[in-house]
Amino acid sequence: MTQEQAVHEAKLAVAPFELEFVTVGWHKVYGIQQRVAERLVDRENIILAGDTAHTHSSGTAQGMDVGMHDVVSLGWRLAGVLKGWYPQAVLVNYSDERKAVAQQLIDNDKVISTLISGQKPESMQDRPEDVMTLMNEFMDKTGDFGLGLGVKYPRVNLLNDGDHAYAGVKIFPGNRALDALFARPGFRRQNVRLHEVPKNNGKFKVMVFVGKPDMTRSALSGLRAQVDKYKDRHAHAVDFLTIIKGLGLAFDEPLGMRKFGNAFWDIDSSAHWTYGIADFDGAVVVLRPDGIIGASAPLRGYEEVVVPYFDRLMLARASVKQAQTIDQRHIGELHVLNPFENSLTHSRKNVEVST
Repeated sequence: MTQEQAVHEAKLAVAPFELEFVTVGWHKVYGIQQRVAERLVDRENIILAGDTAHTHSSGTAQGMDVGMHDVVSLGWRLAGVLKGWYPQAVLVNYSDERKAVAQQLIDNDKVISTLISGQKPESMQDRPEDVMTLMNEFMDKTGDFGLGLGVKYPRVNLLNDGDHAYAGVKIFPGNRALDALFARPGFRRQNVRLHEVPKNNGKFKVMVFVGKPDMTRSALSGLRAQVDKYKDRHAHAVDFLTIIKGLGLAFDEPLGMRKFGNAFWDIDSSAHWTYGIADFDGAVVVLRPDGIIGASAPLRGYEEVVVPYFDRLMLARASVKQAQTIDQRHIGELHVLNPFENSLTHSRKNVEVST
């Protein structure tokens, strides 16, 4: 593009307003590259995220949003594999899930970048509206995607057990867990949101929706026995949370047994309603460490649904202890023989490169 062409295009861009140039310091053609990596995990130890995994225009600044969501999806997997909690397949699943999201990002960007350039994309050629109207409509339609609120993963894969999803829970595996309001125990009845409760510690969260305890106590008793039976198998990577419909001062009395992890009151039933769980039924909902629903089951279905789900995702406790004894000086293919030497100028004889 010549300088004259650049000046002409700039004037067209601000029409009907006028633009005059005294001098032109420089001009450049901005080429849009829209690409997605073939895979996000390769040879088990090469991992891509953010701009290394997907590149596109800067039109709506969605790259950083999606990149941060990549890291949220990746961080717990990588830490869990290194700790010996989860098998390598959990890390590989990062590529399977996030590449589809990256492709959706690129597909959206093709529409957005075309509209920003003042043209209509092929899918909108027959629309009579002007490009700005179409742009606003498309952004409203896809806004939740950029925020991460509209991202969905496959209902059935390694991490999402849609095959055994409980019909008594209206949010299916692969979807983001919806927020809900609880009340902390005590006289103050301090409100807290579901998204604030789970610790970001890389563990799965088992949410026990009790319903009305006097209507579900028999099923809860069975759940308590099943949880106690398998607690040592999965305790290193699982936290529990109990949500009880109603209000009181202590939890164990209305439950008739020990609560499951930390407990909260669902005073107005809004949390149960959000997840479509009946008062007389209750349910178990498993949250992945990244806040996605991984599995759901009736209160009596912990052993049948949740235990096999965890068994396929978690390594035995012996593997955890073994991982904790790994020599952390081995990083990738570089083995530092002298871990106390951190000088970039130290003799090369102190470093051995493994092949």
